[in-house]
Amino acid sequence: MLKGEELGSGAFGQVLQGGKLIGLEKTKTGKLIEEKEEVAIKILQRYTNELSEKNFLNEIHTMKLINGHKNIVKMIGCITVGDRICLVLEFCPYRDLLQYSKTKKAELDPLFPTFDHITKEFLIFAWQISNGMQYLASEGIIHRDLAARNILINEFKVAKISDFGLSVKINDKLKNSISKNILQIETGKLPLKWLAIESLKNYEFSLKSDIWSFGIVLYEMFTFGETPFSEIENSQLLEYLEVGNRPEKPEICSDEIYELMLKCWNDIPTLRPGFDELITFFTIFLEHSTENYGYLDVIKSGKEDSKELKRIIYPKISNEKRDRGLEINAY
Repeated sequence: MLKGEELGSGAFGQVLQGGKLIGLEKTKTGKLIEEKEEVAIKILQRYTNELSEKNFLNEIHTMKLINGHKNIVKMIGCITVGDRICLVLEFCPYRDLLQYSKTKKAELDPLFPTFDHITKEFLIFAWQISNGMQYLASEGIIHRDLAARNILINEFKVAKISDFGLSVKINDKLKNSISKNILQIETGKLPLKWLAIESLKNYEFSLKSDIWSFGIVLYEMFTFGETPFSEIENSQLLEYLEVGNRPEKPEICSDEIYELMLKCWNDIPTLRPGFDELITFFTIFLEHSTENYGYLDVIKSGKEDSKELKRIIYPKISNEKRDRGLEINAY
């Protein structure tokens, strides 16, 4: 494994771009050339606190349970013994959705600003994130740190959910219970301005608290990466929400999308939509908002009672890329 450029850093350590040697190719002249696969290497700091190490090991454990979904970042390998714990992930050259959204603002023509192509791309990302989160929900996993900074964009502009250090798994017996699938967790550092109102008030987390955070992710995209509640102090946030305040409608956001955000931010968790409903909404919305997209049958899960959508929005792409398994793209 070869380490290279630093992709990011934080309290836990670093994320480096790396290369995984996957074989040797012989040229016509007989020279051997190394074949490498680009990867991202997440490394825990040598001298870190116990909580950071616990969260990092929790992330590795969670990824072992969910590895393989097209809208979740792929784990390639890990090291959990010794003094340098690390996690090897697929490399996503467009980095995270937060930075990607910020770059989109720079593409706008100040004299003739048009948002159509950008909003279509954001809506497809929203579909993809909903798809990944619906899979996590079906596995009884609460992410607890869903934010644009934790969504990676791969080479085909497919959104991939990442960063599972704060995730928790609901007991299988409680997964389908409306009244008992709430976990109360008071430890650890949490992203306050992405948390649901019940999480701020009572430290309660459920599959529906991830829905609230998803609404914040939509806000981040449609504001080109603005921080939610940027003018509100952390200590005042709960009171601000309890009197009914919510983030304002972004300029490029349609009334329908903003109404969906508000539904995600409902005070009552059970009245928020589920990720299956969000998938349906974004599919229908994209079908009615564009004429340049075709359709692709969703691969059946094999369950007889599956109610997966029959069609999803799919781009017009070359046969070569289709053969490579591209799922959803923006163009």
